[in-house]
Amino acid sequence: MQSEGQRASVSEEFNLKALIGEEGTHRYYRYDGSLTTPPCYESVIWTVLIDPLKLSSEQLHAFWKLYDSKAKLIKNTYRPVQPLRTRKLFRSFFSKDIFDESIVFL
Repeated sequence: MQSEGQRASVSEEFNLKALIGEEGTHRYYRYDGSLTTPPCYESVIWTVLIDPLKLSSEQLHAFWKLYDSKAKLIKNTYRPVQPLRTRKLFRSFFSKDIFDESIVFL
């Protein structure tokens, strides 16, 4: 467990594509947003995949055991939906693809 002020190094280059794969990552929405925990800085670019990624139970449980920079268990990392204001929603696919029957909106 890391304590505040400690640093962790990664010995190898971190490759997100190797972690999640490329399948299903080509169609997504993207928008400017904010962190979900105080101070909720608006400094995040959110990417929402149309085709959700799958996690195993073990991976989900590993997320539940993560600690923040102050060695506090990361939990309740969410907040209510915020007003749209002037944010724009971008998509990585043509609008004709929106009506593709393989897309399921929840």
